[in-house]
Amino acid sequence: MRNEIITMLKQESDSRYKDFARKSCPDAGFVYGVRLPDLRKISFYIDRTAPILFLKECRNESLEEELLMAMTAAHLKTEERSRYSWYRKVIRSLHNWEVCDTFCGELGHYIRDKEEFHEFILRYLHSRNEFEQRFCFVSLLHCFCKEESREILKLIPNVRFQGKYAQTGAAWLIAECMCYSPAETLRFLKEYTKDETVFRTSIRKIRESYRITDNLKIQAGRLLNRNNH
Repeated sequence: MRNEIITMLKQESDSRYKDFARKSCPDAGFVYGVRLPDLRKISFYIDRTAPILFLKECRNESLEEELLMAMTAAHLKTEERSRYSWYRKVIRSLHNWEVCDTFCGELGHYIRDKEEFHEFILRYLHSRNEFEQRFCFVSLLHCFCKEESREILKLIPNVRFQGKYAQTGAAWLIAECMCYSPAETLRFLKEYTKDETVFRTSIRKIRESYRITDNLKIQAGRLLNRNNH
C-alpha cells in the first residue's frame, strides 16, 4: 500500500510548490511538493481502500506522508480504542506545525465523542513536548472554543510552555477565545503575566484577525503598554 501511495505522491509533485512548502514549514524535512487538494484526493483514496494498512506501513520520511498519516488517522471509523491508539501514534511523531494543525483540523470535522476527546487532549496540556502541547491548544481551538472559551482561558495560567510552537498555539487559541468571550478574554490578558511571548503573540493575533471588531483590537493593543504605567 505504501509503495502505491509514494508513487502517487511522486506523480503529483510540483517543483514550484515544493519551494513554497519548504519555506512555510522549515522543520518539515523532505518535501515532494504536493498541493493540498491533490493530497486530499490521495487521502480519500486511502480512506476508501485500506486505511489501517497504510497506517501500519507509513513512515515519517516526507511532509506529505506525515500529512497523509494524520488525515487517515483522523478519518478512521473504527472502534474508539483503535482510533485513539492511532491518534497517539500521530501525536508522538509530530515535529512541525503543519502536520500538527492539519491533524487537529481534520479531527475537528470527524470526532464523534467530544467528551471523551476533551479528556484525551487535556492529557497533553502539561506535556514536556512542545508539539504535544500545541496539539492540545489547536484541538481545543477547533473542537471546543466556541462553547467553552471561558473554561479554556482558565487553563492557560497554569501552563509552562515548552517551546515557540506551543506558545504560538496557545496565543492562537486565546485570540480565538476573543471571538466568543471578548470581555473575559480582555480580562484574562490584563491579568496574565506568566509568559510574555504568549501575551504579546495573543494580542498580535487578535489585531490581525478579520473576525474581531476594531474596538476590541484597540482595547487589546492598549494592553501592550501596561508595563509603562
